[in-house]
Amino acid sequence: MIGLRDRILPPYTRRVDDLRHRLSKYVAIFALILVAMFMGFWLAVFGTLVVQPFFMLVGVLFLISLWLLDDTEPDLRPALTKILLIYAALEVIWPSYLAVAIPGLPWITPPRLTLLIMMFVVTLQFAQSSRARGEVLEALAYSKHAMWFLGVFWALAFATSLLSPTPGTSFVMVLEWFLLWNMPFVVAVWLFGDRETFARFIRITLWATCFVFVLTVLEYIQRRPIWFGYIPSFLKIEGPLFNALMQEQVRVGDDRYRARGVFAVHLYYAQFILMVTPFILHKAIENRGWMRFWACALLLLNLVIIWMTNTRTGMSGFILVCAGMIGLYALRRFLNPTSKADMVAPGIFIAVPVGILMLGVLIASSKRLQIMTIGGAQTRGSDRGRDMQWQKGWAALETNPFGHGGGISAKIAGRYVNDRYIIDSLWLNFLLDFGVLAFAAFMGFLITTAYYGVRMYVTAKDETVRLMGPAAVAVGGLVLTSYTISFTGNMPFMMMLVGAVYAFRRIELKEAAALKQPIPKPVALMPLRSSFRV
Repeated sequence: MIGLRDRILPPYTRRVDDLRHRLSKYVAIFALILVAMFMGFWLAVFGTLVVQPFFMLVGVLFLISLWLLDDTEPDLRPALTKILLIYAALEVIWPSYLAVAIPGLPWITPPRLTLLIMMFVVTLQFAQSSRARGEVLEALAYSKHAMWFLGVFWALAFATSLLSPTPGTSFVMVLEWFLLWNMPFVVAVWLFGDRETFARFIRITLWATCFVFVLTVLEYIQRRPIWFGYIPSFLKIEGPLFNALMQEQVRVGDDRYRARGVFAVHLYYAQFILMVTPFILHKAIENRGWMRFWACALLLLNLVIIWMTNTRTGMSGFILVCAGMIGLYALRRFLNPTSKADMVAPGIFIAVPVGILMLGVLIASSKRLQIMTIGGAQTRGSDRGRDMQWQKGWAALETNPFGHGGGISAKIAGRYVNDRYIIDSLWLNFLLDFGVLAFAAFMGFLITTAYYGVRMYVTAKDETVRLMGPAAVAVGGLVLTSYTISFTGNMPFMMMLVGAVYAFRRIELKEAAALKQPIPKPVALMPLRSSFRV
């Protein structure tokens, strides 16, 4: 009789020694030797200056080896959850312009280092777990339209690298964005399937934001970040930003300091604050007792910090974000009243004209508020500069609406400041870099995400699901502020919120489908007869 060993092992242990297999083996070994010699020569001559391609090649081979692992269904969710929460906290509190000073390596900051660890762990999980892969794919399949938008955007973003005057640089930039944005998104889609994990994520984000707010108050008092002058030698500041960071940021004709928190520019800080504001306002509305008091106090501090940034984007965005969140709350109470006598929604709707009138009177009576919302003589320079950039951008789009490649838009329509070109609108940035179709696809992805979040919020009965409303408003706030800011540093945080929307949508649709299934009729059972006779 043939044993089990003899039946299973022969297909995997027999040696194939024909000419074709020998040639393939020799060619592969020879190619690896050549690559090793080539990389060794360049590393010996140029040192760490050429270490990036080497690590990229090793990383690709390492990922392939991980993906070949067997499906053993490990449960790395607890470890990955901790890493994600640490990453979220570091994204909030770590200054984005401080990195580890290692020559030849890319811009390595603690958040990015944590992201690399998260990428390794999630690759291990997905490589060995068909269940985890299935959960993520199922969540994305429930939102096919949004995924089509996102897929079209990335396909066009990579394709436009071929149209760039520097294809390699454009490709590397798009690849970096692809990893920095999509890895937190995929991890969030999987982990936030546990609703309590997302609630913890929001709590940690708010606590970290409180810490940054305290640092901002101290910064505003001494008119510079409190860690300036105490930066250790193993950390470095990005070269073009060093001179700008060492100077006080003030508006032309106004000596009031513009706080920037842990960001290099006050506008970037204001954009982040606006993404956190909906969650603070949500806590102030939904909580009870002392928790509502502390949430209201934090909301007031939030407004004070925006005033310290001295930005039109921050103040006008704060008004719009609060109006959007209150409007969503009124809509939810209107569609789901707590009782027949519930007058909260009608009261809010009636108060809208009064609120608009009062806001108009405040703006008209305060010159400072006019400058921080509508603008004035002190902001005409930035308005003219932005208008000139859009004029150049429209002219470039008429000649080429398909995109010029990543990182090229600033040279086409931007302005030259501190030895580099900058552009003042992420909308214009995407239009010129990736083309009209890619811009429309990305905006379609974000608008669809906000729509899903609003739908879940207005019908939610669970407290955690109601966090989808602030998430939708935060995404909308980033879309609006990106018209006047060209900054992608807040994209990872936004993509984690987007991942939460799709994770919650999967749960909601599965629960709705389960409720619609008919209850099976009970099967009539024959009475059992005893097989024993007395």
